[in-house]
Amino acid sequence: MTISFDDYRNRTHTRDPAAGQQRIRELQASIHEAVRATAVTGHAEWDHFLELIEGRIAKYRDMIAVEQSALVAPGLVNSEQIMLLKVRLACLQTALCELEAVIALPKILIAGGSEAASMLATLDVHESEVA
Repeated sequence: MTISFDDYRNRTHTRDPAAGQQRIRELQASIHEAVRATAVTGHAEWDHFLELIEGRIAKYRDMIAVEQSALVAPGLVNSEQIMLLKVRLACLQTALCELEAVIALPKILIAGGSEAASMLATLDVHESEVA
């Protein structure tokens, strides 16, 4: 469901104050996590960690390519071997997706924090206009 910004503002001011305070705490938590993510990514240790993960991602991609080529081989007719290859592929693809998510997490946290800061500033401005 998509709502306009004006509808959002109206909803936040027509609800009970406790819900509004909870939303403000959630936005503040997002900002806090963004600050922490920014602090972590600025260190050499983070870069080293990323290098390790990127190396693992490359290995998983290579392993996926090997499994996929084995799966499409014309000589493969045994259903047990086909199912085993499919399970291996699913496991490798899941691991690959999770590692890519780890790499993307700081960027997501930082973007979410920026968005939360904007929303919080807008809420603060609107609340001071109403008061």
